[in-house]
Amino acid sequence: MKKTMKVTLVAGLIIFGATTANAQLGIQAGYVNSKFNTKNTFLKYAHGDKGYNGFEVGLTYDMGIQGPVGLHYGVLYTMTKNNKDLIAVGGNSITAKRTGHYLNVPFRLTVGGNVSNAVRLFAYGGPNFTIGLSGKTTNTANILNVSGGKDYSWYGDHNEALSRFDLKLGLGAGVQFHHFVLTAGYDWGLINSVGLDNSTLKRNQLNVSLGYQF
Repeated sequence: MKKTMKVTLVAGLIIFGATTANAQLGIQAGYVNSKFNTKNTFLKYAHGDKGYNGFEVGLTYDMGIQGPVGLHYGVLYTMTKNNKDLIAVGGNSITAKRTGHYLNVPFRLTVGGNVSNAVRLFAYGGPNFTIGLSGKTTNTANILNVSGGKDYSWYGDHNEALSRFDLKLGLGAGVQFHHFVLTAGYDWGLINSVGLDNSTLKRNQLNVSLGYQF
């Protein structure tokens, strides 16, 4: 039993040493476009049926497993915005301003290879775990030169509140040139974020990012 444990420990240390020898810490920043998908009229009004534009920034960690196969992790802060005129007639208008803040933790399997000494191509796939930090819709009305506004929080204890936890499944590809990494991918929302009866709300996300590996 002790001999088996020693062999297992030694094997684990060898594997750990082999993988961490190829591990690279990096930073990443880029463009994000996300969209809520729903057929519920109120949810469309509250969250919009058009894309949100924003950015992401954070840390990444890449680790080789065997040959062309590796793992990619990340901790990324994401902010998205969506501004839309709900009504605009003459000088009268009702505008919705929507802002979301998230923490994304992608966990990807990567497969790639070198095309030259300086260039490597790769593809990736896997889950992206998301935590909603805050979200708000601000409705502003300007009627007959009289203005007023009201905020609607996405999270809380009201009936239309969203779940803070989300899970997406993504695919993408990238190219690495020396220490610089350019990636593009798309994540599909898997979880219904709202508890309303007969209603669903899922968030998909497109991202294009530039990273640097140390």
